[in-house]
Amino acid sequence: MSITLRPGGPADADAVAALHNRVWQVAFAELAPPEALAKLDLNSRQAKWRRVLAEPVPDQLVLLAEDKGVLVGMAATGASDDPAFGGRAEIHSVYVDLGQQGRGIGESLLRGLARHLRSVGRDAAALDVVEGNTGAARFYQRLGAREIARTIDPGPIWKSNNVIYAWDGLDGLIG
Repeated sequence: MSITLRPGGPADADAVAALHNRVWQVAFAELAPPEALAKLDLNSRQAKWRRVLAEPVPDQLVLLAEDKGVLVGMAATGASDDPAFGGRAEIHSVYVDLGQQGRGIGESLLRGLARHLRSVGRDAAALDVVEGNTGAARFYQRLGAREIARTIDPGPIWKSNNVIYAWDGLDGLIG
């Protein structure tokens, strides 16, 4: 595999937003209501990623996967303020370009996030998955995540039922 990983920065915001939007629109086409699909568009993703990459928060890393200089995946982590995560760091995003899935890119990104979290003194991480996103749930479980809670994300646009998966101890994820 010729994938390279690197931290993202402000100059990457638009490419990250485009990838995020492309993958999210397909992954959630059957799960999200039409108004969420319409409002969570490229423009909203660009605004989000420009802010996130320009104003990092504690423990944050936006990790990019590239194949010969082309962005094929991204993942982000940082501190969580959600009590359902039980003080664990939060993995906010994991997206791999649709034509690149199955190459180990998502796993490489998660392992990179786990190494980063370990380097900043964290030893546990969690993420939430929308109910019905069975492919993502199976992927995280295969990498050792276990279900710890079910929540409702009130979101500003879409109220979704979510399952929280966690890694308590990052050794297994780091590999």
